[in-house]
Amino acid sequence: MEIQETKPEKSARAKHIEVIMLVFAVLGVLGLVTMGAKQILDTVTIVNVPVEGEWVASDKAWVVNFRPDKSFLIATGPAQNTPALAGRSEGSEPKPAERAWSDAWAAGEAKYSIDARGTVWVTLKNGRTYTATLTPSYPNQMDLIDSETGSVGLFMRSAPIKASVPLPNKASPPPQ
Repeated sequence: MEIQETKPEKSARAKHIEVIMLVFAVLGVLGLVTMGAKQILDTVTIVNVPVEGEWVASDKAWVVNFRPDKSFLIATGPAQNTPALAGRSEGSEPKPAERAWSDAWAAGEAKYSIDARGTVWVTLKNGRTYTATLTPSYPNQMDLIDSETGSVGLFMRSAPIKASVPLPNKASPPPQ
């Protein structure tokens, strides 16, 4: 003789409670995901500093031009009156960092891109990559860094633009 076990049927109220608990669980998970995504998005600062235009190296005879079509024109000129080279005699050799920059920065065109954090990525035709981080507080200055050697070139914008973030003025008294 076989004994059959029968499960007691759940009442309608129990079924409704299970559905309600499932709905709350799904809403809770969606809420946690939304809060996490909002927190991540709040930590990412989107930098909107225009890079287009002509930039001049502060201590070398290099001029770079960022074009709106994402091309990058490099021009080199006579270096007699640049501060870094002023003390060097006619036949002396440049420093290794200067030589690395000089070799890579042959006049010509390159491509650039900008990410949301304000990092400019310049790729020369010879494959070398340079990066610079733009900041709203100093929109007229950038340090272009060679990814291979770590050499830094300071560039200033030819036609300065106004900073979008006010710089602190030490001469004025603090607000009361």
